[in-house]
Amino acid sequence: MWFWSLLEVLLAMAVVVFIATQVILPIFQGTPTFPLFALKKEDEKLTEAAGAIQKEKVHMEIEKLTHELDEMHKRHNIPNATPKEGNGNGNVNAS
Repeated sequence: MWFWSLLEVLLAMAVVVFIATQVILPIFQGTPTFPLFALKKEDEKLTEAAGAIQKEKVHMEIEKLTHELDEMHKRHNIPNATPKEGNGNGNVNAS
């Protein structure tokens, strides 16, 4: 059956290419073997760092807006109405 023969040849070629690019070339270039898997680890680190940066940007924006609100309250002689703890609608529970 020609299909199985073709499949065997293609599979053998894929194995040769994988070994050449992941083992032989890195050895000659002096880099770690299996760079494909190393890229996945680096990509995970990059994603984690990007998430941390985004989270820090949100925290900085919150601090900026809170400071701006406090300044507006001071300018207009309004008591600080930003509740630290509330029941969800802006009212602070007295209990």
